[in-house]
Amino acid sequence: MKLSKEILKMIPLYTYRIEWSDEDQLFIVSVEELPNCMTHGKTHTEALNMGYEAVQCHIEGLAKDNIDIPKPFALQKFKGEFIVRATPELHKKIAIESAKHGYKSLNKFIVQLLEKAVS
Repeated sequence: MKLSKEILKMIPLYTYRIEWSDEDQLFIVSVEELPNCMTHGKTHTEALNMGYEAVQCHIEGLAKDNIDIPKPFALQKFKGEFIVRATPELHKKIAIESAKHGYKSLNKFIVQLLEKAVS
């Protein structure tokens, strides 16, 4: 399937994770926005180029199957806020933990926990 120029321009903007594999003696490439999109290369440069090719093939497959193509994170807008739904019991437990740690703001407590979780 032929992709539009607009979509082709997005390919280098995806988030490529390149890691060395001692077991395979290769650089392994995965794409954060496309969880099942992976490839490899003998050098870092080859791995990245193979990553671009894998993304193009993956996107072609999504388009062929009429599945929405995820935007690269680099093109997404983030407001810095999101809604989290929890049970009343969990909400109470989090409020108690927050108070135990001296937080007056439940939001600040949760933001600190999230920062630790993704660091």
